[in-house]
Amino acid sequence: MGEDNPPPPPASDFAPPLPDAPAPAPAPAPADGDGAVARLLISDGQQVVVDRVVLIGRAPEARRFTSTEQPQLVQVPSRLHEISSTHIEVRPGAGIDEGSAVVTDMGSTNGTVLVQPGQGPEDLKPGVAVALTPGAVINLGDGITIQVTRP
Repeated sequence: MGEDNPPPPPASDFAPPLPDAPAPAPAPAPADGDGAVARLLISDGQQVVVDRVVLIGRAPEARRFTSTEQPQLVQVPSRLHEISSTHIEVRPGAGIDEGSAVVTDMGSTNGTVLVQPGQGPEDLKPGVAVALTPGAVINLGDGITIQVTRP
């Protein structure tokens, strides 16, 4: 029984040997994990490094993210409830904004004001990402401001 069956051929008979190739590179990290691009100094005393997506608000929630792309949630006080639960998103930029942070108003009720160095105040449009430069100040309202510095 089974003595008439020849042994299976060696693996080398199935495919030619591969030339010595380097090991495959690990899958690229998501853009939000490429490294720190900025530090946020929040007026309530918190400091946050932007090396991935950061959601800031009165009670921020990460609803649209996968389990592999977990943002950092930063809660700020809002005595008068002027700050939305998920007010802004700050993330490392991509494309022409690579190497800097970008801020997006997440449809906040009372808006977000951005002051870039040497420029006047700008009301952020919901859903539109704006590149941040060191020295920029983001005003969420309710006395909460965020200064953008180098990492």
